[in-house]
Amino acid sequence: MPGDARRNLETPDAAVVLPELRMAFQNAFDCAVVGDAIEASLREATRALKTPAFLFFREGDFLGAIEKIRDWDDYIARTSHILTAKG
Repeated sequence: MPGDARRNLETPDAAVVLPELRMAFQNAFDCAVVGDAIEASLREATRALKTPAFLFFREGDFLGAIEKIRDWDDYIARTSHILTAKG
């Protein structure tokens, strides 16, 4: 969920991080950007209230989220945990 780029200066950073993260995990997941029409309800449903946020789903089940822009090592550790913990 990108969040409002006019209010959140980290939003453009997420557009750079997400494809790099996907490549680091050898395309183990697909990416999509949530539109404004459903962002608020999705944030509420997943309790991922801070933006930008990367939400992970498998076959419709919510696995976890990484909220806000973080250090690269944190992304790697959190993504690994999310992708394997619910395996």
